[in-house]
Amino acid sequence: MQKVLVTFSKMLRFQTFLLLIVTLCVSWKSAIAAKVCSAENKEWACKSGDCIATKNLCDGIPHCRDGSDETKASCKGMQCSFASFRCDYGACILLDFVCDGIPDCVDSSDEDSEMCLKRRNDLLNDEIDEEINRKKCIDDGQMECWSGQCISITDKCNGVEDCEDGTDELYSLCQTILCMQHQFQCDYGACLPMKAKCNGTKECFDGSDEYEGL
Repeated sequence: MQKVLVTFSKMLRFQTFLLLIVTLCVSWKSAIAAKVCSAENKEWACKSGDCIATKNLCDGIPHCRDGSDETKASCKGMQCSFASFRCDYGACILLDFVCDGIPDCVDSSDEDSEMCLKRRNDLLNDEIDEEINRKKCIDDGQMECWSGQCISITDKCNGVEDCEDGTDELYSLCQTILCMQHQFQCDYGACLPMKAKCNGTKECFDGSDEYEGL
């Protein structure tokens, strides 16, 4: 009889433990379901219930636990700039990251072998014609865009795409720039007046002057 009571007591404790686990799971799911992402706070709702900053949507890096921020359904409407590369599923990454040997798109479309081979051949042809193209920008104080367009050197890395192809605002071009103490430095390197920081208008090419938490 005593053994039966001991066994019954153990079963009761086990059932109580299971009930506690179920209660915690239900509470956790309810908390997720109750969480509402705010467009006013520039948040985007993941399918898993998480909220992420809208600036992190379709940037080639999964920020949602379920990866729903980097899918074709979520990224099909994204508009990429001239200086960005559009992944096959729609995300936008910096043009500098294409064919660098490291997949930056979730689907690795930025490292497609055929595309990268074509890009290398195109770059080789560009190098052959480089001297001819440089002659287009013979005036002092000018720089040449990848397209061959000439712009003033003062327009380099100023937060505005002065080159039609946007190559005056590339990370690889602007990352080494040192800004003055009274200037704001965009994430990719450009220098702007300090008043550009958090003034409600995106003046950095990448919008980093309006990031939350600045």
